[in-house]
Amino acid sequence: MDAPLKWREGRSQALTEIGDTEIVEDVEAGGTYTVPIDHGDLAEFAIAEAPRIEEIADVAILLCCDGTDGGHFKLCVMIADTFTGEYYGYGGPGPDLTIRWTRRGVLDGAA
Repeated sequence: MDAPLKWREGRSQALTEIGDTEIVEDVEAGGTYTVPIDHGDLAEFAIAEAPRIEEIADVAILLCCDGTDGGHFKLCVMIADTFTGEYYGYGGPGPDLTIRWTRRGVLDGAA
């Protein structure tokens, strides 16, 4: 990183935490999904931790290393056969999955 640390948008470039919610529509029990997350509009990190994902019953969520950088990450989501989910009215008739995540890092001064 060539740019010096600086103030911008009311916060320092020091450690910052962001978070959001991603809705995956019409998941199926026993299904496996890849969920890309683009958080570049919230923050671009020069150095970042892996995202922290809120636990969901009957769902395993792992970080896919490919596609993960300071502004993006990708999740590998495995739905158990026992998953019933919630119907939020998104997409078709299948249950929808809400993924809540947070990520901490040092903001990228070049962004």
